[in-house]
Amino acid sequence: MIARKGEINQWHFAHALRGFEGNKVEQCEYSFYLSVALMAKQLFQKCDSIRLPDYIHAHSVYSRYSHQVYKRSIKLTKGRRISPEYWLADHRLNGITVDAVCQIAGVKLGIILKRPDKKVLINAANFEGKRVGVVQVDLLETLRIFRNITLSRKVGGFQQALRHFLFDRIDNKQWIYYPRQEIRIVVMQQELSAQIDKDEAKIKANKAKTQIKMHTESVFDGGTLTEAHPSDSI
Repeated sequence: MIARKGEINQWHFAHALRGFEGNKVEQCEYSFYLSVALMAKQLFQKCDSIRLPDYIHAHSVYSRYSHQVYKRSIKLTKGRRISPEYWLADHRLNGITVDAVCQIAGVKLGIILKRPDKKVLINAANFEGKRVGVVQVDLLETLRIFRNITLSRKVGGFQQALRHFLFDRIDNKQWIYYPRQEIRIVVMQQELSAQIDKDEAKIKANKAKTQIKMHTESVFDGGTLTEAHPSDSI
């Protein structure tokens, strides 16, 4: 499929855009993304290195006492280029089939190819507590990229463009799970909760002081305490 079938699919896709409308174009776009995914899986198996993005997890909590939103974030991993030991296509990771799997320093990394014609039902909960990583690559923009490839660059152009898209860019990638991420996330949430509790305790203490002061002032202002009458001493 890499050369002959890939080129045929691309020609058919371009032809359909010019000659058909409505549903047929939509169906053709779906077959386009399927073809791109198949080509991507083949390229992954020959991939020497791939860039991965930062993985920053953000957490926010609203405090009803301070009426403010507390925010905190943690960088679970820094973006970098990695060199996998091997690649496998359509492989199972923690019992779930992903589009590609590689291994880095003994840790498996799964790749999910996100396409408009296929719903991604995989989330962090599927890998909780496991020493694996999962990254999603959104293929949506490949439609625009492939459209811009001229006929003169057609031979090998699609693969070259897709290789750059998959292995060099990071704006199309998103972390789904990082090895045992929940441990660090829970610690961050606990630290944030402790900060909120501390701030709320101060607010509650200040409110209590204010209420006591207001109550004391109302007692004096109401004349409850009266001056002694001379006859009281008889």
